[in-house]
Amino acid sequence: IQNEAQRLGRIDAAFLDPIAHLLGMHVLRAYLGEARVSAPASGLDAEQRERIDRYIRRTLPNPIVIEELAAACDLSQYQLTRLLKRALGVSPQQYVQARRIDLARKLLRESELSLTDIALELGFSSQSHFTTVFRALTGHTPRTFRERHDL
Repeated sequence: IQNEAQRLGRIDAAFLDPIAHLLGMHVLRAYLGEARVSAPASGLDAEQRERIDRYIRRTLPNPIVIEELAAACDLSQYQLTRLLKRALGVSPQQYVQARRIDLARKLLRESELSLTDIALELGFSSQSHFTTVFRALTGHTPRTFRERHDL
């Protein structure tokens, strides 16, 4: 590096020594095994996923802003999108919808709330929209699901 910089006549050796030292440290840490502080290769770690789920539960029935969802687990929206895609094959929006439907299943099994109340509690604009999304993700309408799981 020093020879090339001197050949170009742009940087003197005194300036290059600390840069070479930092570059060497980076290479050693990155490629010789010092633990990295990044998400696992598979995507989100368990703590990040729990923080996302907690944020979704806490925020409903309000609209969920992806930037705020990402910030809840100290990621940018781009990192969140990439990690969810890698880990689960879904976008953040799809993940939020799936969590809403999981919560809907629980409410349908464990509560006497009307379908409209469940839809509104989970942030759907209407019972009709709730039914459409629920059917798309489960293959059943909310009413059919409740009837099948009614004890």
